[in-house]
Amino acid sequence: MMTEQWQSKDGLVAVGDMTPDHLLLPHYIITNISDPQGRGNANLLIDHTNKKIILEEIEVEAQYRGMKLGSRLLAQVCWLADSLVFTVVLVPVCLDVPHKGLSLEQLECWYERYGFSLQEDYEDGYPYRRLPQ
Repeated sequence: MMTEQWQSKDGLVAVGDMTPDHLLLPHYIITNISDPQGRGNANLLIDHTNKKIILEEIEVEAQYRGMKLGSRLLAQVCWLADSLVFTVVLVPVCLDVPHKGLSLEQLECWYERYGFSLQEDYEDGYPYRRLPQ
């Protein structure tokens, strides 16, 4: 197990353990960015070979939604990608609309506010991407 930590500027979010999984994903590091109080997290795959971060999901506990925690987690993902000069890719997926989650349209607009754009042609299975800034 390899552990690296980055401290966010606002002190509310920290990157957790980074564990290479050589059996399943040979050139990926599986990690997450978590709220220290356990209210939410962002699950990531860091692909050093292709210089990209795959944002698998951002999950915020239902009772903490609407408090900008998801936005802080996404901002931290973007900060990490910019620090590494990596692209972030994702597929927007609504998992919990009945419990105050965002609709697909709201989710796409939210990602676009953070610099993500929908790609016309994509071969890697990830239609949204954000280039390092």
